[in-house]
Amino acid sequence: MGLGYRISRAVILFVPAAVAIFGGIAMEGLSLVFAGTLLTGAFLTLIYLFIHFDQYINPKIIMEFLTDAFIGVVLITYPSPNIDFYDRYFLVLFSIWFFINGVFMVTSGIMDKGNKPWFWIYVLVGFMFITLGFVLINYNPDYIGSLHWLVAFMLIIYAAVELYLLLRRKVDYFPFRENEM
Repeated sequence: MGLGYRISRAVILFVPAAVAIFGGIAMEGLSLVFAGTLLTGAFLTLIYLFIHFDQYINPKIIMEFLTDAFIGVVLITYPSPNIDFYDRYFLVLFSIWFFINGVFMVTSGIMDKGNKPWFWIYVLVGFMFITLGFVLINYNPDYIGSLHWLVAFMLIIYAAVELYLLLRRKVDYFPFRENEM
């Protein structure tokens, strides 16, 4: 996996989190921003796959591409005649996306031999994502006003964990040496 790919994915996921925190938009606006973010991420993944078509590609990248593209298209194309139903609809799709990415984290930790030193981080974070996905599905409609804060918090956690794991792997491969300064 390329360094630029993971960094761009994490930065792109910070965008809907920043919009949710600082934008003050309604839930249908947040869902459109999130859908645009997912489709942008899917497009960048497609470019990454096109550039690296002759190299080994981690299957997690392809699965993330399919998940992002599907959820993004469904969020954009679904008509919203009833605002309350659309808020719940976005909740379900976002929690499914988060749950699936949690499953990807757990399976990456268990199955990928290159992730053995960080096995426990992948598995713990994956189970945390799966749990947060279930929490979001069961979110009480009475607290719908705080939903954009929860979505922003979850996206920030996801992007921060991706960046941490990326930097952790790079530091372990290229350790900093004090006597070279």
